[in-house]
Amino acid sequence: SGRDGLRAQGRRRRAVNEPMPDHPLAPATGSAQQQAIARIRHDVLQSSATILFGFATLLFSIASMHRLLDGQPIDILQWVIYGLTVILFLALGRAPSWMNTLMVALLTVFTACQLAWLGHGANGLDRLAQPAALLWLAALLAGGIVTVRGLVGRSSARMISLWQEQEQRADDLHAANRRLRDEIADRARIERTLREREQSYSDLFSLYPDAVFVVRDGLITDLNAAAVTLLDLEEPAQAIGSAFDAWISDGAPIDVELSIGTSSAVPAPRAPQRAREVRLRSGRRAGRIAELRTATIRAEGRPATLATLRDISDRKEAEARVLRLAQRDALTDLPNRAVFEERLEEALRAATRMGTRLAVLFIDLNRFKSINDTLGHSTGDQLLIEVGRRLSTVSRSGDLLARLGGDEFVLLLTGIERAEEATSVSLRVLAALRDPIRLERYDLAATPSIGIATFPDDGKDGVSLLKHA
Repeated sequence: SGRDGLRAQGRRRRAVNEPMPDHPLAPATGSAQQQAIARIRHDVLQSSATILFGFATLLFSIASMHRLLDGQPIDILQWVIYGLTVILFLALGRAPSWMNTLMVALLTVFTACQLAWLGHGANGLDRLAQPAALLWLAALLAGGIVTVRGLVGRSSARMISLWQEQEQRADDLHAANRRLRDEIADRARIERTLREREQSYSDLFSLYPDAVFVVRDGLITDLNAAAVTLLDLEEPAQAIGSAFDAWISDGAPIDVELSIGTSSAVPAPRAPQRAREVRLRSGRRAGRIAELRTATIRAEGRPATLATLRDISDRKEAEARVLRLAQRDALTDLPNRAVFEERLEEALRAATRMGTRLAVLFIDLNRFKSINDTLGHSTGDQLLIEVGRRLSTVSRSGDLLARLGGDEFVLLLTGIERAEEATSVSLRVLAALRDPIRLERYDLAATPSIGIATFPDDGKDGVSLLKHA
């Protein structure tokens, strides 16, 4: 069993290209395990040799004393064998490992010889010369070698097994320690990353220029500084716990988190909802327009909604001004030529489809150029503004009054049944502009000339109608 264990160990060594000793019991020179096994072998052999030498010395002393008491002559062979025993014992520590085993076996045989001499008084040389004695010595020598090898092998195998078991436990412990250190390092890294992300989220949440709300079950659970300013609050606690819909109007309820229920599972990522416009209900900004966006998130392990509000009132006002400038006359605030032509085309399509009539009244002020030349363009502009106001009072609901440019105005009449209806409207225009217009210290007469064209009598399209008018 000792040889099998050593051979298995030798095969493992060869598998990793480590040098092997020439003999299974040769001293180990490679790893710490080999050195420990060599020390174990040496200790076992040294202990066995010490016990055998002590026993042989005791038997030699008893046998010598017995001969002296019996008056028998000194047995030279006994002394020679005892001397060889002493030499073997002294040389045991300096011999190679395979010689140690042989020396212990010889010590066993020599000790057995001392035991044989103790029981017989005859000359030992005569007894050893007999064939039976030679066979007995040979058998004794072989048995001693086998016994010593077996003892050493079992002890070595046991020690090897214990060593390997302890080494395996130590390796397992080291591996477990490494895994634990790696897990601790990974957990520390993850925690550090989470803290950094939480800090980044907190900074982003606090410093984000738009108003940000965390809404759960329709109630505000958190809001940033911009939201406090937008709602005209003194502190966040005034809004926390209140219904989010109570702060806005004209908006659908915030119920994004309801679509994922109360499940603890992580919801599937969802893109933010398209922005919609709402009106604020609170503070100095009440009535202002805000842009609302919502997205599903998880806050404190639970589903919630992240809502952002951005005040866009100034932008909407600017858009309205741009749109008004694109569609209205800058002086009289009446629709301009582009709007008139677009509305005229729409009215023509509707009249064609329904089989109705419409009329275009082209209005031009008489002697307007002389007013500009004599009183200045400023006075002419004031005159145009007043004319536009008076014409607006006589136009019917659904009609369109526009300024084409200069002193030219146009009135679109829709839904008429007879051409005489356009004539009656033109008479009202003349009546509205009959009275002089007081500007500074002058009374100015703004009498108009009016041309009328009807559809479908005077043209089938807008260009023809406007030209004929």
